[in-house]
Formats: sequence, structure tokens, C-alpha cells
Amino acid sequence: MNQDTYPVNVLDIQKLNSVVRHRLRNLYAGFDMALDSMESDLQAAGAPSAEKCDLLRADLQDLYRFTERMTLLLDPLPDPEPLELQAVLSEIIEQVSRQHPFCDFQCDGSDEPLTLAHGNWYRIALTELLSNAAEATGQEGTVKMAWKTESDRKSVV
Repeated sequence: MNQDTYPVNVLDIQKLNSVVRHRLRNLYAGFDMALDSMESDLQAAGAPSAEKCDLLRADLQDLYRFTERMTLLLDPLPDPEPLELQAVLSEIIEQVSRQHPFCDFQCDGSDEPLTLAHGNWYRIALTELLSNAAEATGQEGTVKMAWKTESDRKSVV
């Protein structure tokens, strides 16, 4: 019996997504360890190609980010958590700076504490936005973020 599609009662997209993400993370971990070993061996041999391992590592990070995006797209959102905007931005900038070390980040907003009721949701969205912006600006670009609190205490990011 040849069937082109799985029956709906057999296919659970969230379980399938979980299995695929798990396998991709295992592949990522294996490749990461192999790349570390290869880089060490090339450096010990004095091979100039050891510097190219950073390019491979960047491609490998793309695989990991892909698995994270699968989570965002296919899993339900987590319960909302209140977080301070400045803490969220600091965390995201630190994370994105590791991936884009030559990109400059400029923040323009009030220093007064600002609690985001759905802070973890903002973290998810801002991580994607800042990662995309850093990637689009190139090696020596600048990503600018601004926020303000209006008179009715509504915040605009």
C-alpha cells in the first residue's frame, strides 16, 4: 500500500518537531566537538586553514538558530513573565554581540525602570529583530534601538 501522506490521526506535528529538534541539536553537538578537535589539530600543525574554522562555526550556529526558530514557530508561547526592559536588552545585546562581534549597538531610551508585562515574549521578538538587524548591517554596522514612556505610562519600543 503506497500512501503519499500520513493519516491525520497518526501525525502529531509538535511531537515530530520535538524529535527533529532533538536530532538536530545532537548533530550540532557532534559537529561542534569535531570542529573543536579539527581546529586544535590544524593549529598544532601550524596550518593557516585553522582560521577558516570560524566560518564553519558560524554556519554551525545557523543550524542551532534554525532549531530555536522551529521552537518559536511550532510550540505554544510560554506563559508571560514580567521582565525589566533594560535587563532584556542587555541580555540580548550580549548574546547577539557574540554572533556579530563587529556590530555596534546603540540604545536610546529612558534609564528609569520599565517592566514589560510580557517580558519573555519581548525577549523572543527582540532577539529575532536584533539578530536580523545585526546580520543586515554587515561587519561594521550599527543597530539602533529606541524606546520611550509616554504620559499615560504606555511604552513604545
